[in-house]
This record gives sequence, C-alpha cells and structure tokens, in this order.
Amino acid sequence: MTSMASNDWPDDDDGRVLRRLRDKGFDFSRKYVVDFNVDFEQWPPNPEALHQIRQEFPKSSEYIDDVSGQGIVVVKVEAVLSYHLVVDTQKRLTELASKFGGWCDSWGVLH
Repeated sequence: MTSMASNDWPDDDDGRVLRRLRDKGFDFSRKYVVDFNVDFEQWPPNPEALHQIRQEFPKSSEYIDDVSGQGIVVVKVEAVLSYHLVVDTQKRLTELASKFGGWCDSWGVLH
C-alpha cells in the first residue's frame, strides 16, 4: 500500500488524528504497533467472531471493564502507520465482526 502525503489526508477523524501526530513530530517512516479496537453490541461476543478475527489477526486480546462488564477486542498490527493502513484495517475488522454485532471505528498508537 502506498502512503498518502500528509496534505492529502481526508478531513475525517482518521486524517485529523494523523495530522495531530504529524504536528507532534511522529515518525511516519518507522514501524509501530497500532491498536485497533473492535466493539460488540453484546459482550461476550459469539466465539466464532473471535475465531474469525484471530484467524486473520492473530495478535488480538480481549479486555473487559471490571465495572461495566463490557469488553472490547484489541487487535495489534505492527506496521508503518498510514491512512490506508488505518481505514483498510478498520474496514476489514468491521467486515469480520459485523455479522456478530461488532465494528471497528477506533485505533491508537503509542510513540
């Protein structure tokens, strides 16, 4: 996948986050672990949902909030951060999870 130049990032949530990272001196030339959060309408999700996500994204873990009992699946992808990586990964995770009441619309990276 080719990386978009920072001035080509769309004016959407993901583009705005990438611009904020750029403005803070983020190094877009190196690999990072990017966390993608998969939410589900009901927790725990169908075990088949977890199986399908792990088949394609083996570095995934479940996290459950002790207070609410709700959880998320966090998928870790090590790659060079780009707009295409973010939107393509969120789209694919949503495709895998949607038939089980799940979606992916958030991500984060530590630097």
